[in-house]
Amino acid sequence: VAPRVAEAQVRRAVEQVSGRRSVRQQHEDLLLGLNLLKPEVRASLVDLSAADFSHADARTVFDAIRRHKALPGEKLADKLSEAVTYAKGLLLVAEEEFSGAVEIALQQQAFELARTVLLEANAEHKARLTAEIRSAEASGNEVLKTELLREFQRIIESEA
Repeated sequence: VAPRVAEAQVRRAVEQVSGRRSVRQQHEDLLLGLNLLKPEVRASLVDLSAADFSHADARTVFDAIRRHKALPGEKLADKLSEAVTYAKGLLLVAEEEFSGAVEIALQQQAFELARTVLLEANAEHKARLTAEIRSAEASGNEVLKTELLREFQRIIESEA
């Protein structure tokens, strides 16, 4: 009975939170959930870093997946003291979202989600850089402006 109660609590938490998540967070959740559920898709995370995720729980789960590449999701979730509820919620959502899908479709979905997460993180980074470039320009700091423009260009090139 206790596991069912815990699962019900996690499901309620997921339902409560899912209504308040941004589109970016929903993409992150789907990507991480799929990677927890299906370790064979974890290669999709190779181009991402923890900084590409928008909140601490997602970064914690991402880091754990990268550290424990072959560990099944349920065991991996149990290792996460602070983000265990979040990770178990991701697993539940992924089970509902991806059940019955064939492996090749899951691989493709994982890589598409990873690309989406990367582009969304880059968009946020570019917006921040744009503000910093304007500020450097307004203050007449050409050295900083040039540095920031180079960083902006690197992001654009990485997206090609």
